[in-house]
Amino acid sequence: MGAFTLLTGLSGGAWLSAVDRCRDELDLPLRTVVVGGPDARDAYGDWARLVGADLAEDGCLLIRPDGYIAWRCSTATGDTAAAYGELRAALMTVLSRNEWEGADHAAAGGRSAGGHS
Repeated sequence: MGAFTLLTGLSGGAWLSAVDRCRDELDLPLRTVVVGGPDARDAYGDWARLVGADLAEDGCLLIRPDGYIAWRCSTATGDTAAAYGELRAALMTVLSRNEWEGADHAAAGGRSAGGHS
């Protein structure tokens, strides 16, 4: 299975710890790409041109393993706790999990109680 990818700009620092926490809690392959950072340079400004007015520098896109956009947040919510809450809710929706399954999954060390992941 591929990984979910969260794309954000240089001002999207709140999303980085939110991704770490969601990855650990939900036991998901989830990575981040900071557009404009050392690992994803944007010398020609393609990021800003492509997302335009729909996404601020601190906003994000959540990309499914198959390359489709699963969710977007036009701007960061201001702090890491709020970013975590928004990202977690989006992942739970995308994965069709409810709150009980998410808590059970984390408590079982990444294994769901029903015997399937």
